[in-house]
Formats: sequence, C-alpha cells, structure tokens
Amino acid sequence: MQIITMEPTGHSRYAITSSSTRGPTFLDAASELGFAANPDFNGAEQDGFGPFQVNVAAGRRISSAEAYLRPVANQPNLTIATNARATKIVLTGGRATGLKYLQNGTETEIGIRRELVLSSGTFESPKLLLLSGIGPADQLREFDIPVAVDLPGVGANLQDHPRMDVAFTNPAPLDVPPTSNILEAGGFLNTSSDPEGPDVQFHFATTLVNPALLDQGPGWELIVCATRPRSRGVVQLGSADPHDNARVRFNYLVEEYDRATVLRGVSVALELAATTSFASIRGTEVAPGSGIRDAMDLESVLRRSMDSEYHPVGTCKMGSDDSAVVDAQLRVRGVDGLRVADASVFPDITSGNTNAATVMVGREGFGLLARDEPLSSGQVPAAVDEDHLAGDVGRQR
Repeated sequence: MQIITMEPTGHSRYAITSSSTRGPTFLDAASELGFAANPDFNGAEQDGFGPFQVNVAAGRRISSAEAYLRPVANQPNLTIATNARATKIVLTGGRATGLKYLQNGTETEIGIRRELVLSSGTFESPKLLLLSGIGPADQLREFDIPVAVDLPGVGANLQDHPRMDVAFTNPAPLDVPPTSNILEAGGFLNTSSDPEGPDVQFHFATTLVNPALLDQGPGWELIVCATRPRSRGVVQLGSADPHDNARVRFNYLVEEYDRATVLRGVSVALELAATTSFASIRGTEVAPGSGIRDAMDLESVLRRSMDSEYHPVGTCKMGSDDSAVVDAQLRVRGVDGLRVADASVFPDITSGNTNAATVMVGREGFGLLARDEPLSSGQVPAAVDEDHLAGDVGRQR
C-alpha cells in the first residue's frame, strides 16, 4: 500500500509510505458496498473511506514530545523535570504563584513569574486542580481540602468514543511490516441521516489489537465507534493524596443514542466483513461471535465487551457558562496566571480522532501566551514531565 502525500486543501501531513497489503482490502470492501472513497478525512468532506494520515517521518512514529519538546530540550531557559509528580498549584491572593512537585521522594516548590500552563491530560489536569482547592466545593470539603475557588465544572463533562469490535482470525500469513501503523485505513459514515455529519467511525486494524482477542492468533479487526456520543462521565478525587489515582466514571452507553449508533455501525462492519474482498483472509469470527446477529444479542455483547477508543476529553471544559472551567483564552476561571492546555478543555469531543485537535490546543495555547506578552529568556517555567502528566497526545493514526 503506497500512499503519495497530497495537499488538496492546503494542510500538510505525513502519509503512510510502507504498509501491508490489507489496507486496500478494506477499501475494496467499502467500494464493493458502494461507499464513497475519501483520500483526505481532514479535507473538505469527512464522509467516506480511505487511508489514515499519520505522524510518521523516515519510517518512525513522531510523538508530540518528539516534534516539539526534544528539539528545544537544551534551551537554557527550559528545565525538564523527569520522574516527577505535580502535587499542588500554590495560590496567593487568587493567583497561581507556584507549583509543588515530588521528585525522587523530595518535594520541590518552584515560583511562577508569569503564568502556569497545566497540560496533564483529561484525568490528571482536573485532579491537580482539585488537589489545589479549585473545583466543586462539596467534593473538596469531603477530603478536607480548603476551597480556593468553587468551580463546579472541574472533572465534569468527561467524554470518550465508545467502541465495539468486529474481528476475524486470518488463515493467510501475516504481512504487516514494522513501519505499518496497524490502523492503516478507516472510514466515516452517517448511519442516521444526521445533518451534523458522520455519526460512526471505522478503523481497520491489520492485526488483532483488542487485548481480549490476542489469544485467538493472527487476525484482523474492524473497530466501530460513535463519533458524537451523548453520555457524560466525571473525574473525581479518590483521596487527598496526590499519589492516589483519580476516580474515573465514564458512564458509557447511558444514553440510548450511543448504544443505537454503535450497533448501527456494527451492522455495517459485519456487511463489510462479509464482502468478497475479505474472502481470502476471513477466518473464524471471534467478535461479536459467529451467528450473533439478533439486535438484542448484539446489544448484550456491546454491554459486555464495549471498550474505550482512548479519546477521553472534556473535564476542564472551555466556555462561558457556569459549567465552564476555562475561558476562550484557556484561562482558569477565578484564578489569575493559570491556564489549561490539553484535551480536557474540549467542550465537546471531536467527531474523529483527538490527537490533531489536542496538538492544536497546545499550539494555540502557546500563541495566546506569546500574544499576551512576548516570551523572553528566563520566562519559560519549568516543565514537569511524567508518563501520566505528559499531556493527552492520543493514539496517532
């Protein structure tokens, strides 16, 4: 599968330059059912089936850290603290004036000259705000945390794309080269004539990726997710100890709309899998299971096996209403000198992968800082870097 990089709408991107022969199989199946081809999901139209654009250069996956942080890691006005855990934002007179973090068992406090930008992701950003006394007052008092700012929206509005898989074993030899991104192709489809656009996204995985299916041997999957779910969850403190994980409740499938949308997408995925294009690599159906086609049975499988698409967003919502945590400039309401710049600020989840939109938030956040007051040497605050505090870069496609 060779894909030539094109820029029909003026945006640049990396393209797959080496992959297996299975990506075209999926696209042939979509064509067989009469679905439109779309070589650019980020172009004028999202509907259709085509290859995913990916963050790859010279055959290597490129993370946001690789693209943005490592090139400037040796700048004299940047300090990167690794194996560190942020524990509290220090507030003085309604302003963020410091940050406490633990590193190798030692607590350090750094002062904030200008602004603190929190980019710990959809779970950890609200957790750190709560530990710092910024959030719903009742929850803070439950853990004897002094209330600095009663901000009810902190941790609320959690969203993710609910997912269900259609999967088969593969009787043919594996042909996935190491440079493949595995999720090589996909599609967006409107299964309900929704005027807002596609309500289902498909990912074609050239090998089994669902942990529950890995013992089935070689195979492939059609991953189905609802692009605009209506169910909302919450992130809350588990304790006042920063080492303890936050309590995360997604409330997946609470809304009937989400269940119905995923199941409509699964029906299409089963039709795709049954096409002649897949005949040569279609072995045993391992999900949802051979013979399971009744609507009630499929819903039962969905409830048992539904998985995350790893796109959590929304827990520090941007907006102007009472539930908003940050404003349009990413500034935390009620606190001076504090912004949030990660996927937690999304008011609504993107109707597709979250990675590019999350990177955009980071870039725009930097632009907001630069426009407010140009950065000069010595004004870049220290960056706390830990796996779970590194920001929500998502799974790159």
